Amino acid sequence: MIRNYGGIDLSTKKSGFALINEEKELLYLDILSLKEVIRKTIEYSCVLVGIDAPLTSPINGPWRKCDKLLLKMGIPCLPPGAKNFSKLTKTGIYILKELTKRGIKCIEVYPYATRRRLGIATKINKKSSGGRKILIREISRVISDPNGFLDKSNHHELDAVISAYTAYLTDKGLCQIIGDKEGAIYIPAAPEDVDHATH
Repeated sequence: MIRNYGGIDLSTKKSGFALINEEKELLYLDILSLKEVIRKTIEYSCVLVGIDAPLTSPINGPWRKCDKLLLKMGIPCLPPGAKNFSKLTKTGIYILKELTKRGIKCIEVYPYATRRRLGIATKINKKSSGGRKILIREISRVISDPNGFLDKSNHHELDAVISAYTAYLTDKGLCQIIGDKEGAIYIPAAPEDVDHATH
């Protein structure tokens, strides 16, 4: 049976959701409510889901160790404990609980960190049409898109695709964990370890 991987660009309202299989085919891509995300994840029997949102709260202050480690690596990120970010963190903890109790394994991912590690469109503005075109072209080098989902995607959906791809890489043993028990973010281990085969 082919293994499926989910990717969620989490929001407190509508979230980007992507689904790929172990052959790196994009099977589904859309903007969904949290209930719909949970339903689709179960429907496709995802073996691993990458969630682009904090899945734990900092113990002290606005930062976790994993966030500080990303900053030391030169990868900018936002503090999960900050007032304007705490609602997303709570939503992340909620969906982690909902999926975990249904037997679905989840990991915290950060699409920009994945892009930086793999050299995927690292200097573009993903919110601009030109930036998205470049990002879509780069993603198409590692993900096949037989249904043409990427052509109509927005930046939330593209982050969801990268989150799903990070889950795939993790399942194949090609990611490392940044952080500790307080919080852990999965990022690709090194560019040379990842299959960049084109389709």
